[in-house]
Amino acid sequence: MNLSMEIRKANVLDANNIAQLAQSIQLNLTNPQQSGFLVYTHPAEEYARRIAMTDFFYVAEESGDIVGYLMCYDYPTLQQLTSLANLNYED
Repeated sequence: MNLSMEIRKANVLDANNIAQLAQSIQLNLTNPQQSGFLVYTHPAEEYARRIAMTDFFYVAEESGDIVGYLMCYDYPTLQQLTSLANLNYED
């Protein structure tokens, strides 16, 4: 099997797949030993907005499927998110 991973900048069309991936690795607080690690996730619309807001949102793809993502914010973007009251502990 020849799997290759591509890392690329995310675009807003990736938001649904990112949201689905995030949900699949979200921590289940009633059974934390048997579940994922993300405490907070966002709806697809919020991921799309954050993709549009920052230059530092990347996805990892294998065979056309998104298998990972990284979102980072510079200080102006953090200020903007703070002004929208749209930050949580995972941000």
